[in-house]
Amino acid sequence: MLTKTVYVNGVPIGSASTWSEAKSLVVKSGISFVGKPSTAEGLTGFFIYGTPSATERKGRPAPG
Repeated sequence: MLTKTVYVNGVPIGSASTWSEAKSLVVKSGISFVGKPSTAEGLTGFFIYGTPSATERKGRPAPG
């Protein structure tokens, strides 16, 4: 299966073969959004655009 680059707001965060894998990669990267992000799939990548939310990652203190 073809592997594509996953981009969040234009920044590559990894690779995935399916949208399911791309969504899992976003979650594992600790990225969350305010509201629902817009998504698109191209020949070479999965593209996710949205307003990131400030969240506390497990094991790390929240900034500020």
